[in-house]
Amino acid sequence: MTGLTRKCQYALRALYFLAREYGKGPILIHYISAHANAPPGFLQGILFELKKAGVVESRRGTQGGYYLRKSPDQVTVGSIIRIIDGPLITLPCVGEREIHPCADCHDPDACQTRLLMRGVHEAVTAILDHTTLLPICKTPDAPEHALGARESQVSVAVGMFQEA
Repeated sequence: MTGLTRKCQYALRALYFLAREYGKGPILIHYISAHANAPPGFLQGILFELKKAGVVESRRGTQGGYYLRKSPDQVTVGSIIRIIDGPLITLPCVGEREIHPCADCHDPDACQTRLLMRGVHEAVTAILDHTTLLPICKTPDAPEHALGARESQVSVAVGMFQEA
C-alpha cells in the first residue's frame, strides 16, 4: 500500500456513514452514495465485496438497504484497507506477506532504508489496526482527533530512528 485507491476511499467513506447510522436499520444505496460522494454503481460492487467479507449486510425490499454487520467499534480501518486494497506494504522488502529484496540490494538485513521503512510500516500498521470506525464516525469534522492516542505510537516509531 503506497496510498489508498479511490475504491478504498469510497469504501471507507461509505463505512463512516454506515457507522454514524449504526442501529438505525438498512440504508438505501443512493443515500450511502450521496454521503460517500461515490458513484452508486461502483459503490454497489464495493459494498458487495464488503458483504462477502462479513463487514456489511444487506436486506432486500422497500425497507432494504445496507447496514454494518458489526458494531463500529469492532471494525478497524486496517481490516477494511486489506479487504479492498490488499496487504499493507511500504516497499517490496517490507510488508505483511511475501517479501522481495530490492533488485539492487546486496544485503537486505543490513539495508538502512529497509530498517527505516520497517519502522514506518509497523507504526502505520499499528495506527490502522487499532483505529476503529467508532472514533472516526464520532468526529466527522475533525478526524485527526479520533487518532489522539496513536500519536504516541508514531512518536515512539520516529524516536527509534533519530540519533540520541
